[in-house]
Amino acid sequence: MKLKPSIWAVPGIVVPQYSSVTVLCRGPPGVSEMRLGSRESSEWFGKIPQGPQETVEFPIENVTLTSARTYYCEYLKERAWSAQSDPLQLVVTGVYKDTPSLTAHPGPRVTLGGNVTLFCHSAHVYDTIHVFKDGNAFSQDYLHQDHATFLISPVTLAHGGTYTCYGSPQTHPLLWSLPSNALNILVTDAALKDIQPEEDEPTEMQVPSAEHPNEVTYALLQPETLMGSVDPLTCTFKDDSKQPCVYATLTSP
Repeated sequence: MKLKPSIWAVPGIVVPQYSSVTVLCRGPPGVSEMRLGSRESSEWFGKIPQGPQETVEFPIENVTLTSARTYYCEYLKERAWSAQSDPLQLVVTGVYKDTPSLTAHPGPRVTLGGNVTLFCHSAHVYDTIHVFKDGNAFSQDYLHQDHATFLISPVTLAHGGTYTCYGSPQTHPLLWSLPSNALNILVTDAALKDIQPEEDEPTEMQVPSAEHPNEVTYALLQPETLMGSVDPLTCTFKDDSKQPCVYATLTSP
């Protein structure tokens, strides 16, 4: 039995309308032809691999509504076609022009172990709300109360990040709205906060004591602080200016 080919999309399966995306199919060595098809159409796109490469690219330069499909690929080897790959659902966003609003209750700053509720609101009523965290789909397991409310409890450090949401109708599940505003969730640990020093707190600086009694420390004195007749040396500073300076020997107590 032939191995199934693999399929994926670059930069990803969620693509803004009118942008570009590349669907890639990979098969084993010795493939004679690779072709890409979809469940929504009987049309096939075939390519012959060049050289020993096992991956074939199928670019879509201008993503439109008809690009939102369930794709799969298969390859020809030894005069027989392989089984189809796993399905790849390509989503097109920006089809519906209203922008959802994503908010957090009680707020975007959450204590570790607490809870937070994400609410995706839109003027248009969608059948399905899709939440993304840092560009990846957020689990629907957090769905709470209704299809637009997501409860995260208990909150862990992994829940911190940037969230967005989309809406889609049941009749066209691969056609999504514009993305919502980006919502940054910050997870804080009260115990750690208590022991962390303030960033603006001044730090006391000390001159380290000499490890041996014979060691000496030299300090550079400003010339305007000198009194009496002292014959200072000449110091060269970073700006190439030359000023008189005196070094004094400091002894440890």
